[in-house]
Amino acid sequence: MSTAELNYQYEKFLSELARFGTHGLTLQTKLYTCNSSGSGMERKVDNAKQAFREFRPKLNRLLTGNGWVRSAQKLPLVLVSLEGSQDNYDRNKSLHFHLTLGNFDVERLDVDFLEKLVKHWCDTGIGTDDIKLTSLYDASGFGGYCSKEVWKSNNECIDLMLSQIPAHLTGI
Repeated sequence: MSTAELNYQYEKFLSELARFGTHGLTLQTKLYTCNSSGSGMERKVDNAKQAFREFRPKLNRLLTGNGWVRSAQKLPLVLVSLEGSQDNYDRNKSLHFHLTLGNFDVERLDVDFLEKLVKHWCDTGIGTDDIKLTSLYDASGFGGYCSKEVWKSNNECIDLMLSQIPAHLTGI
């Protein structure tokens, strides 16, 4: 399979998953990228990924209570894009996550949700209170936004290992 065909299939797969997304979430970090060397950037990316791994169960609990533990059908969809690792020249840029969320009861997004979300993200040690949660009207559009760095030669920005994809959404 050619690289172009592989990229096409990858984008198609992500678009199919993104259609299950109901919300987009942007999480900023304190990990600024300006003047980061290759190994320095690699450490920052590893730190961001580790912090997200520790944050995701807390996000799951906010989105479903204990539902995600009791039933695979209630596991939230979390498509993860880590952006900023290709930008080491702008003083104002930092690593940040774009998430596509779905497969949860939107009633869970009550008044306290954002406050709890900010607290959990800041507790990671790398998170800031700069968080943006948006309702998606066009999930494929947000899926394209989340994968925009793929088209800027950052093929690793969509991280399927950090993502959480419920099996019943893939048909597997």
